[in-house]
Amino acid sequence: MTTLIFVLLLFGIAGSFFFAGVETGFVSWNPLKVNYRAGQGDFNARWAVYLLKYKERVLSTVLIGNNVCIVMVTLSFVYLFARLDQLVQFNLSVIPSPETWFLSPVLVIFTEMLPKSLFRIYSFRLTIKSIPILLILYWVTLPVTWIFSLIGKMFESNREEGKTFTANVRREMVLLAQEGSKRGTLFEYATLFIDNILKLKDKTIRDIARSEINYSKDDVSDIHEKKNIKVSDIVSGIIRSDYSFDGDTILVYDEKGEKAAGWVSLLDIAKAEIDTKIGDIVRPLAELHGDNSLLNCISKQADCTDPYYRIIDKNGDTSTILCRFDMFRLVFGGYHSL
Repeated sequence: MTTLIFVLLLFGIAGSFFFAGVETGFVSWNPLKVNYRAGQGDFNARWAVYLLKYKERVLSTVLIGNNVCIVMVTLSFVYLFARLDQLVQFNLSVIPSPETWFLSPVLVIFTEMLPKSLFRIYSFRLTIKSIPILLILYWVTLPVTWIFSLIGKMFESNREEGKTFTANVRREMVLLAQEGSKRGTLFEYATLFIDNILKLKDKTIRDIARSEINYSKDDVSDIHEKKNIKVSDIVSGIIRSDYSFDGDTILVYDEKGEKAAGWVSLLDIAKAEIDTKIGDIVRPLAELHGDNSLLNCISKQADCTDPYYRIIDKNGDTSTILCRFDMFRLVFGGYHSL
């Protein structure tokens, strides 16, 4: 019986060590790194992402487990101390509050200071290895933690935890980029780049596309011409420096100059006969739906070569025109660069 109680004492200390460390690690580790590892296919990281969605329940599980272990350690120590008092010749009962003198230092060192220090320093490495055990305990205590979460919601008042978490993650990403720029691990303007990317999260193509009629009339760097103009006129304009190019393409409109008909490159013009009309060598505009997210479109630009896009609405009608370089200006320069 004494051996069993001693084993329970050690098991309780080890359990309290685990729960105290996991509590610190789960709160202090980087959720961005967890999501990245989950995206790489890490099994533990995938379940960690799941547990992060129910952070309050997980912390309740940890607190329940830690308290159970502490109670187990205390009861085991009291029993073993009483047995020791029977075995030794002198009276140990004269020692006032023996758990304070003998048990408390052990608990402070092995269930508070040591585990919390280790899991704070090596938060990701140790916590990610603890996920399988933590997941099992989470499911075991789910009925109790679910009740606790319901009680907790009764005291909530207009909490916006999701928005707060998102704001904290965005702030952390910008700070990481800023620190990386200072240390030289990232490029010099990484902070600007990351900040602009985060601002594009809820933006769509329609938010940056411009009016089809006035597209090139409000930006001298975008060259436009009517489709009935001849190549010779374009060449003459280039010689006279009438054009200020921000690329090697020309946006072509119809005869009235109201609807975009397509685009041509300077290479196309150089290859064409001098009397050829621009409309004969015009290339069609690629199409994008206006509800597409900017980040989704930017991620696909590696496989695209079209300089201009026709933005269509839900009915399939052209609503606006978008220059491919405008998307890159947003990423590297922000909205003020448009």
